[in-house]
Amino acid sequence: MTTEDPLFIASAGKALAILSLFQNETGPLSLAELAARSGYGRSAVQRLVHTLVKLGYMRQTRAGKLYRPTNRCLEFGNGFLRCDWLTERATPLLRALHNECEETVNLTQLVDADVMVVGRFPSRHIVSYEMHLGARLPAYCTAPGRALLAHQPPDVVDDVFANTEWRAHTQHTIYDPDAVRALIAETRVKGYTLQSQELIVGDLSCAVPVLDADGLAVAAINVALPTSRWTLERLEAEIVPQVIQTAHAITNVIFTRT
Repeated sequence: MTTEDPLFIASAGKALAILSLFQNETGPLSLAELAARSGYGRSAVQRLVHTLVKLGYMRQTRAGKLYRPTNRCLEFGNGFLRCDWLTERATPLLRALHNECEETVNLTQLVDADVMVVGRFPSRHIVSYEMHLGARLPAYCTAPGRALLAHQPPDVVDDVFANTEWRAHTQHTIYDPDAVRALIAETRVKGYTLQSQELIVGDLSCAVPVLDADGLAVAAINVALPTSRWTLERLEAEIVPQVIQTAHAITNVIFTRT
């Protein structure tokens, strides 16, 4: 992209790449760590970090040798939530679903080979795993990921598969590409998908895609529940119909308005 697109500003791309390194981190990073993880030279990373610090998007720790993003980065997320038409229109319906099932309800979208949480209503009960807005999960072993992939053009699915790190997250993970393709095809026929403890032990999940006028998935609604309170059979019988109804309602609100 940097060599073929004359409008692409490489330095801007590198600065954003540095910030993106903190997406899955729980603490600050040193210049050496940022250089190693980004693949950029230490001198270039030092200049990029210095610029981000001056702009207020990163800061040094008190020791001065480690760096972390500042709360100013939250402004980007807030801007997305204010401007995104899908989350704005879907939120009341997601809240109604949450009030009905009282379990965790997520709205997700496909980003690269992952699904990203763009809307979330946490369970009213105690859960063993917390997640935040903006969290990314691998598409191949999650219910929303398979729901989204079931309604994408073949070249998009091929690209996701090519960029997937295929591995077992638990003893239940299905990570053979052919087996996942079969599950995606099954999801396309059924209109929903189920997942049992493939990413997190003790977690059950169902998902239904939100389709646009062309039948492509623009998002997926998923409900996550613990095995301590639910079985896969009960999830399919009680929760899946509610999620299907909500997904269809969101589709009607967004894509069939006159």
